[in-house]
Amino acid sequence: EGVDGGLKSKLESLSSDKPDQYNLIADLLGQGQSHLFEECKDDETLRKFADHLQDVDKACPEGIIGYIKQAKKLLKDSKEGTNPLDGWKPTIPSGESFELGTEHYRKVEKKGLRVLGNVGFVLVAGGLGERLGYSHAKIGLPTETTTGTSYIQYYAEYIKAVEKKMGKKGTRLPLCIMVSEDTKRDTFKLLKENKCFGLRRRQVYIVEQGMGVPALGDSEAKLVMKNGRLVMKPHGHGDIHALLHKDGITKKWEKEGIKYMEIGGQ
Repeated sequence: EGVDGGLKSKLESLSSDKPDQYNLIADLLGQGQSHLFEECKDDETLRKFADHLQDVDKACPEGIIGYIKQAKKLLKDSKEGTNPLDGWKPTIPSGESFELGTEHYRKVEKKGLRVLGNVGFVLVAGGLGERLGYSHAKIGLPTETTTGTSYIQYYAEYIKAVEKKMGKKGTRLPLCIMVSEDTKRDTFKLLKENKCFGLRRRQVYIVEQGMGVPALGDSEAKLVMKNGRLVMKPHGHGDIHALLHKDGITKKWEKEGIKYMEIGGQ
C-alpha cells in the first residue's frame, strides 16, 4: 500500500540478504504505515531504519505488528463506546486505614520506626512533565514555589531526615531511581550538579527502562517518526519490579540488611 517504485526496488534488494526485515516492512505497509518510509530515499537510509525497526519489534512483547493490531482494536472500541471492563466486578482490597493521632496510629507508627534502618527507597522517574508544560524529567519540577525545592531534592532530604531519625552514626539508606531514555540525561545532570543533594554517590542506584513502545499519532494507530526513528514512550511504573530483580539490586540490598522498600513517584 502506497509503495513507490524506488522503495519497491530497495525492498527487493533487502529481501535477498535480510528476509526478516523485509517481511517486517511488508507487514507494516500492510498495516497502513507507508508514511514511515517517506524519508528512505536511498538504500543506506532504508537499511539503517530497518535495523531500528527490528530492534523495536524485539522490544514489543507481541512484536510491532501485534502492537499495532491491538492498538487499532482498542482505539476502535473506544470510538464505539465499548467498555473493556464490561462484566468485571470491582472489589475493595483488604488493608489498613489509619487515622492520624489515634492510639492505633501511634502503635503502628512505633513499630514502623523500629525498622526504619532496614528500608530502601525507590523513586520511579521515567516520565517527562509534558502534561505540565515541562519538557524535562518531572523530578526536576519544584514541589512548591517558595523555595523552589525540586522533587528529587525533597526526596533526598526526606531520606536524610530518616537517617537522622535513626540516630545511628554512619547510617546510609539506599535510593534507587528508575529512569528512561527520556529522563536519563536530566536525572544524571541534576544529581551531578547538586552533588546528589547531600546523599553519597554509592547510596544512589540507577536502573533504566527499556525503549518502551511506539507512540501513536492518531486514531488509526499511525506510528510517529522523528529524526528518522520511531518515537518511543516508556512503559509505566510497573517496570520497576523487574528492573530491581534483573539488575541485582534486591539481592544486594538484602545482603546489606534492607528488608523493606518504600516506592514513590510522580
